[in-house]
Amino acid sequence: MADLEDILPHFPPITYAFAYGSAVFAQRGYTTQQLADAMTDLVFAVDDPQAWHAQNLERNASHYSALGTLGTAAVTAVQTRIGAEIYYNALVRVDGRLIKYGVIATQALIDDLKDWTTLYIAGRMHKPTRVLQPSALVQAAVSENLHSALTAALLLQPATLTDNALFHAICALSYSGDVRLRLVENRKVHD
Repeated sequence: MADLEDILPHFPPITYAFAYGSAVFAQRGYTTQQLADAMTDLVFAVDDPQAWHAQNLERNASHYSALGTLGTAAVTAVQTRIGAEIYYNALVRVDGRLIKYGVIATQALIDDLKDWTTLYIAGRMHKPTRVLQPSALVQAAVSENLHSALTAALLLQPATLTDNALFHAICALSYSGDVRLRLVENRKVHD
C-alpha cells in the first residue's frame, strides 16, 4: 500500500493537505484487520475550488457521485453554498488504499481555523492530524485554532483539572452539535 504522500500526485495541485482518523492514527481496541480495512480520511485545501474540480473531473471522474455529471459549477456550488464549504468524495481507491477526501477552499479553511465559522474542519483539527502537504499560511491558522481550543477548554473547566479532562474538553468542542456523531460516525473512535 502506498504512503499517504504518494496519493497526492493523483490529484490536481493542492495547497495544503492533511489526513486524520482511525486509518491514520491507530485506535484503541482496533484489530490489525480493522486498521487495514479503515477508510483513510483526507482534506485538501485548494486555492480555486472550481478550477480544481474541473481538473479533477478530467482526471478522476469516477471519484464523483452523480453530481459530477452536472459539471464543475454544480459541484462547486454544493461545496461553497451548503454546510461547511467542503465537498467529499468517498469510497475511492487510490494505489490500493480506500480513501475519502474533502476539498475546501484555502481561504474557507483559514477562516474556519481562525474564526470557527463552522467549526467543522477546525474541530477536526483539534484532534491529531498528519500534514501531507504543508503551507506556512495555513499552519499559522492551525496554530491559532489549537490555541483557541485550549483557551476555550480551559475556560469551560473547574479551577483544578486533570490532563485527561482537558484533552476531553478540547475534543468535545468539535463534537458538540455534530450530527455525524449521532448518525454515522464510529462511536468507538470518540470514547
